[in-house]
Amino acid sequence: MKAKIADFGGWAMPIEYTGVVDEHEAVRNDVGIFDVSHMGKLTITGNGALDAVNAILVNDINRIGDGQAQYSMLCNPSGGVIDDLIVYRVSTDEIRIVPNASNADEVSAELRKLW
Repeated sequence: MKAKIADFGGWAMPIEYTGVVDEHEAVRNDVGIFDVSHMGKLTITGNGALDAVNAILVNDINRIGDGQAQYSMLCNPSGGVIDDLIVYRVSTDEIRIVPNASNADEVSAELRKLW
């Protein structure tokens, strides 16, 4: 489909097809799909997993229910963004985090610092 392709975390990822404005309008007016298979996958489990993750992300994970997901960000102690990510609340004892592939190791390291 003549997409512009870029290396992204070792993946050949299409980053643009017909242009940013055209693609934005297509998603706003019809539908868009975002493939997360190229992204990192982290799971936090154990008693208090929800509270621990909730303390370090910018959004309140208590606002979503089990089986739901939310877009959020992980920040450093100075408030700078380490990565934007998707947080899946499986249960209060299991949280899945989907960081960008290129930042998955850094996000994992930051999470390990907190425990």
